[in-house]
Amino acid sequence: MTTETKDILEWHRVEVAVLGSLAAGAIVLLFGPILAAIAFVGFKHDLPFEIVFAVLAGICVVFGPSYAILKLARSLGEEAWLSARVDGVVFERNGKSLHLPWDDIEKVEMQPPTTLVFKRRKGEAFVLHERFATIETSELQKRLEDLRRKASFGLLPKA
Repeated sequence: MTTETKDILEWHRVEVAVLGSLAAGAIVLLFGPILAAIAFVGFKHDLPFEIVFAVLAGICVVFGPSYAILKLARSLGEEAWLSARVDGVVFERNGKSLHLPWDDIEKVEMQPPTTLVFKRRKGEAFVLHERFATIETSELQKRLEDLRRKASFGLLPKA
């Protein structure tokens, strides 16, 4: 375990929109067999319509999963996380990070449904509109506020 890893008290990854991508791809894919059934059963004596619906069915069967895969790859490629460390809170997105030392944070509040507000002693508050994958925002706010209080009394482990 590296020194930096030992300094992390909690780590949470930002939740990505996975279900929407899968649902959209599945719905388009579902139209493939439906259109194929319409083509080969409904238009079995009308060749031009049969061909049009068969081609549309093939497009849906190819496009649905392709859309889902590409959309998932794009959303899962985005790296964003929040870590509570011994020296403060760090929010990172795609290689850019913001470090808020515990001494600079006056209070951690939550605004429904999923907004965390880090009120600073000096300067503007840092507002984070994110859902986290493994924890509810209200629970995360309680944990971060608890860590902030412990840090103010010097109760966190030393770096």
